[in-house]
Amino acid sequence: MAGRPRHQPDLSVVDPGYAGLDNLKLGWHWFTRLKTNRLVSVEGNRKNRPVAARLILRHGRIIHLKGYGWVKVFKTVTPDGREEYRATRRLGIHPLLLPSHNTKSKM
Repeated sequence: MAGRPRHQPDLSVVDPGYAGLDNLKLGWHWFTRLKTNRLVSVEGNRKNRPVAARLILRHGRIIHLKGYGWVKVFKTVTPDGREEYRATRRLGIHPLLLPSHNTKSKM
């Protein structure tokens, strides 16, 4: 991504390849897939563990992304059964308002 946008979109879908901390901190409202080894905590910036090791509910969970701050994470399951984790900085967003990725939520 190249700097701050001239306009502020409601939600920018960010490719996981560009989901590094520098890009996430640009101030955009973003939504991206997290790698399963991204470190998160439910207690602020303490006791970080991989996101795949945390209980993520169907409607999402607010957790602390190491190096960034609080985000809302959703767990999805692909048609072939692979678990994926998606995150946004918009903490109050409902999962039905998120971009569709042809996956179904799993508890």
